[in-house]
Amino acid sequence: MADSNVLKPEPPKRALSAYTYFCLEWRERIMQMPDASSASVDVASLLADLWGNLSSGDRLVYRQIALADLVRFEKERAQYEGYKGHSFLRFRRTRIRFPRPY
Repeated sequence: MADSNVLKPEPPKRALSAYTYFCLEWRERIMQMPDASSASVDVASLLADLWGNLSSGDRLVYRQIALADLVRFEKERAQYEGYKGHSFLRFRRTRIRFPRPY
């Protein structure tokens, strides 16, 4: 019989993408502009345009942050699955694509 007083750990938070980290950083900058619209659709479309026009060198910064977050997630997931004793969770495989050097 399982002990009901044992606290089970929370599952790890998923790793965020490079685009998500970009949006988290730039959303504050956009909202502080004097002519910024408060509509989330306008902000989201502006963020998508900025991300699309970002050079591959600038994107690399966010990809490195996302890769570090992915390593953190994999480590926490391994610890969580070790606690549970088996791997019953199905995680989508996350693949980081780096720009080609040419």
